Amino acid sequence: MPDAMEADQAIISAAIGSINSRPWLVPLVEDFQRGVSIAQRTVVTPDVIVSEGVSYAALAAASAVNHVFETMHPNIPESFKRIARRVAAELPHKPEVKTQTDQIRDSQIARLEASEVMAPILLWVRQAGLVRAWASLEAFASDMWIEVLNRADRTLRQGAFQAVAKSSSTGEPSTGLGRKQMDIAVLLRHDFNLQERIGSVLADKFSFKTVDGISTAYRTAFGWSKSRKTPGFHNVDALRLIEHKRHVIVHRGGLIDADYAKKAGIESKSVGTPLDLSKESAVDDINEILVQGGVLVATTALWLDAIEAGKAPRTV
Repeated sequence: MPDAMEADQAIISAAIGSINSRPWLVPLVEDFQRGVSIAQRTVVTPDVIVSEGVSYAALAAASAVNHVFETMHPNIPESFKRIARRVAAELPHKPEVKTQTDQIRDSQIARLEASEVMAPILLWVRQAGLVRAWASLEAFASDMWIEVLNRADRTLRQGAFQAVAKSSSTGEPSTGLGRKQMDIAVLLRHDFNLQERIGSVLADKFSFKTVDGISTAYRTAFGWSKSRKTPGFHNVDALRLIEHKRHVIVHRGGLIDADYAKKAGIESKSVGTPLDLSKESAVDDINEILVQGGVLVATTALWLDAIEAGKAPRTV
């Protein structure tokens, strides 16, 4: 049986055509992927720098050898030089040489990780990458939700508006709209024309900064029928844990608080200690953000397909 990640990838692959068929959606996906890619590169930057250093050392050694050959050129037989050049060209591609290079790189990175000066810097770099990826997910979820509703037909616009207005008693931030009234400022801001602005108007009612906030926004606006699954994330628990890490980094200075310790299932004695964020865990978290963002757009695109095929869920 395929694992959750493989299942999510299968859903994303199945929706590629649906996503590409909507020109307005493609730039949003590209922006999201670009933001996550930057986050990924941020996390592995120290490794890249060390690897480049190892490569430069190898180039310097090769340059020194070439210099010796050039200096001794008159005294070296041509046959020997041909053999030397061939060996030099083949050497970097030999498995044992690559293994040795990787070992040198890993030992240098381990030395940096153990350094009192460099260890905090490496941690800050990984934290920055994770925060950057999460910000990309927030923006993507919000922008896509708004665009879907701004471009919706009359039935979907009216249904979403009614559903969101109906939820006004849930304690969510007020947008100046309700079931029986609307703040005149909302109409003025959009020149009394909400036909292509309904998503922009309703977005303020929700918070897209948390997993639950995003899920609520999509469920409220698109979940009109219990018989049809609404667009959303699949691995919600994993995303929530990443969200908690992001909260600790941004709001607690990277120090574990009691709330995170409880949600992460770690001992209370860890409260007040730095959040351990290895390169591997940071990369895994960012990859999860990328996949779940892909699931969100895939399920949204497939949901729109069903609507356009005349299978729209009933209005509220």
